[in-house]
This record gives sequence, structure tokens and C-alpha cells, in this order.
Amino acid sequence: MDVLGSIDVRELLSSEELDETSPLSAPDLSLLIDRLQIRSLHIKSKVREYVLSHHREFADIFSRSAACAAGADDAAAALADVLRLLSDHPVDREIRDLVKEIGRKRRELEEQRAALGVVGTISSLLERLKFAREDVRAGRLVEAAVAVRDLNMGLGVSEKWDENRGVEEPAVFGFLRKECLECFDELQCVLSRSMESLVQFEPENGTVTVRSTFRSGKTIELVLRRVLEAMEVIFFFL
Repeated sequence: MDVLGSIDVRELLSSEELDETSPLSAPDLSLLIDRLQIRSLHIKSKVREYVLSHHREFADIFSRSAACAAGADDAAAALADVLRLLSDHPVDREIRDLVKEIGRKRRELEEQRAALGVVGTISSLLERLKFAREDVRAGRLVEAAVAVRDLNMGLGVSEKWDENRGVEEPAVFGFLRKECLECFDELQCVLSRSMESLVQFEPENGTVTVRSTFRSGKTIELVLRRVLEAMEVIFFFL
């Protein structure tokens, strides 16, 4: 649309009325003003017609402008809210506190897992001690000897118990060592009595009586070969 192009004053006056070498007279100026007003009304009419003919395009432009302005206002409000949140709540400190809390909970979990592992080990050792004692009392001497030897070696038990050994360690380990040593002493007593029953020496007539088996009680039958095997097992421990 070229209705707003440049206006040449000479076009508004006829060539007869225009003298380029002399200034305009009052009638010429009055005529020029009238013609400028007519041209202005003509331009306004053209602009109005153009706007009306492109009403949809202008409405879309204005709608987009309004939406952009509203979006800018919403963005400014959201930014203001974020800035206020950051100023009201020290997020960095809360995050650091949260990380520290997570680390503390993780360490507690690791400690609990380690404690559960120790409890499981202690429970297993106590169960093995129980089975070893049952083997001794049931006459399964070789099995009892192997179990007692392995337990005592694992716990560092020697034939002579050192009362001061468990001073700087948890009491439960001292208890386990004491139990192992008592089970070992019990096994030694059974083996000693069994040998006395299976091999008898009579100094009066200088004879030795060796029995291959011996019944202890109503159900337990001791076999000399098995007793000797059990003694050999604990001999290496001593």
C-alpha cells in the first residue's frame, strides 16, 4: 500500500499557478492547505479500507502481541517466585544436609550388615559346638574330634586357656573359645576312659588285654580303631 508515499507540493498546484522563482502568495498558500486537507482525507480513507480488508490479519497480529505480552508477564512472575523461593529457603544447605543424612544412613546400614554377619557367624559356631558335643556323647568320636579341632583352630584356642586373652576383644569371642576348650576337654576325658576300657594292663601277672569293641551304656558301642583315629586327630592339634 503506497498511500503514504512522499507528497510533491508542485503536484498540488497547477503549472499556471506555480512560479518557482517567486515565493507563494497568500491565495496560493490557502489553496495548498485546502488541497493538503483533501489529500489527507483521501489517505485516511485508503488506510481505513486497507485495515477493513485485512481485518483478520490485523486481529491475529494483535492477538499474538497480547499473548506474547501475557507470556512475558507469566515468565516474569515465575522468575520472581523462584527468586523468592531461593531467598526464603536455603536450598543449597538443605541439599547438603540431605546428602549428609543419606551418607549417615548408608553407614548405619553397612554397620548393621556387618553386625548381622557377625551374628550369623556366631550362630553357626554355636551350632557346630552343639553338634560336636552330641557326637561326643553319642560315641561318634572321630566326627567329634574333627569338629572340635577345626573349631579350636579357627578360634585360636590352645590346650592351655589364657584367662587374659579376651580382655581387648568382644566378650562373645572369649565365650566361644571357652566353650570350645570345654568341649575339647570333654572329648579328651571320653577318649581316656574309652582307652582304659579297651586296653587293660594287669601289672600283677604282666598281661595286657586289648578289646576291639566296648559297650558303654546300653546303646553306645566304642570301637578301638575309631578311638585311635580320634586320638590321632586331636594329637596334631596338641
